[in-house]
Amino acid sequence: MKDYKGMRFWVLGVIILLGAVLSCTDNVEADLNLNGKSYVMFINAVPESSGLSLFVDDTLVGQGMADFGVTKGYYEINKAGTKKTEIVAADGSILLSQNVFLKPEQFMSIFAVRKVTSDSLIYVLLLDKVNSSLLTNQGNLKGDKAYVRFVNVVPDTLAFDLNTTLSSDTTANVPFSNATFGSSSAFSEIKAGDYKLELRNSNTEALLRTKN
Repeated sequence: MKDYKGMRFWVLGVIILLGAVLSCTDNVEADLNLNGKSYVMFINAVPESSGLSLFVDDTLVGQGMADFGVTKGYYEINKAGTKKTEIVAADGSILLSQNVFLKPEQFMSIFAVRKVTSDSLIYVLLLDKVNSSLLTNQGNLKGDKAYVRFVNVVPDTLAFDLNTTLSSDTTANVPFSNATFGSSSAFSEIKAGDYKLELRNSNTEALLRTKN
């Protein structure tokens, strides 16, 4: 198991009360011939939590503890298949233990969500599908592009809409609609740059949060 860095994209997830938006970016150098291995990214999406770690078959994934909103990139799992995965608190207690099937030759994201208690914490497991035709031989996106997706990891909520507007070009608008808890949009190709984000209730269109 090792760090796997290089492929550049953005993951947008709604993760704190009232719907603040987490944006994660990682530079990952993608080897398009994965040889049956899996690549896993762990994201702590539990508000006000710190020091969570992910273990796969009793082996610590990556650099260890992740605070709320933090990810440390992809990590290589040498052999894909059904794996025992555990989320462990800073004091060493096991908060969640569950078998997860890691698909061969795929990138996957594991979100820890809800509350830091053994009767509440759950996974949201997503397959990270990136169109390899848009990547260079080094695994980076071609040109000034980025990949963005919208993930709702706020438990017990209605659906959300997210509107993204590029600061330097207001015509570069990418909407994401009707994201229910645990769901994810597909990756969208957008111009790289600074964006204004607006989070709304899908049913009432009420504005819940803005973020630049």
